[in-house]
Amino acid sequence: MQFKQVKPYSAFTSAGKVTVENINLQSVLDNLVDNVTFKYTLADKDCAIACDGVVVLGPDTYSTWDATDRGAYEIVCKKLGLELLPANIFKAG
Repeated sequence: MQFKQVKPYSAFTSAGKVTVENINLQSVLDNLVDNVTFKYTLADKDCAIACDGVVVLGPDTYSTWDATDRGAYEIVCKKLGLELLPANIFKAG
């Protein structure tokens, strides 16, 4: 998995309190018209997985996504209340 760094965020999981510092995204379903589902994984500083889930961009938000990796991370982080750190380097696309 290729994680991107986020501003540290304390969260509670079934394993107890963790500090989330990384996020990974994967597009699991995209109809290329008005709906995309992203699976996200949140992890600590050592990339030990803390939790995962999905974020769906439906017709009301799909058009706000620019279909780039950076755009996906930015919009998912915003929906999750996380701040993507600017030090992340993204390749074109």
